[in-house]
Amino acid sequence: VFERSLGGVLYIEWQTEGDLFPQDRLLALMEEYDRKVVVILELSEQGMKDNQALTEEKFPYTIHFRHLTSDEAWNYLSYMAKEDGYILGKGVKEKLLDVLNNPVFGNANSLRSILERGKMNMAIRISPSRTTLSDKTLSTLKPQDFEDFKDLKEGL
Repeated sequence: VFERSLGGVLYIEWQTEGDLFPQDRLLALMEEYDRKVVVILELSEQGMKDNQALTEEKFPYTIHFRHLTSDEAWNYLSYMAKEDGYILGKGVKEKLLDVLNNPVFGNANSLRSILERGKMNMAIRISPSRTTLSDKTLSTLKPQDFEDFKDLKEGL
């Protein structure tokens, strides 16, 4: 992946806390291909602390983004759903408030994950139907499509 990024940008999203793996390999590649690739590393604040030597030495520019508010997250989620042809039905916002209010949560990738899991759960919910389903039924995500989100409440 690194070598395919030569002449461009390599974006690494690191969502796991603790030391980066394989940090040594990443540093070696960055030194070998210095000035041939731009590496952008996304880390949580804890991830930055855990990898301070790497981030200070090899990533001299740091941009801090604040977490989304629950209203901002809801607006983004609604927008993404609409763009995909879905409607977030009555009660979905209330169902997701715990997740959206979590201070660990707060980025677009997490929202995409929520939406994709909701769509998958909806497909499982409606698949046993033996009748023709309306467009509204096929496009409306309901609160029960967002049942199992304990891992999201703890942060992705």
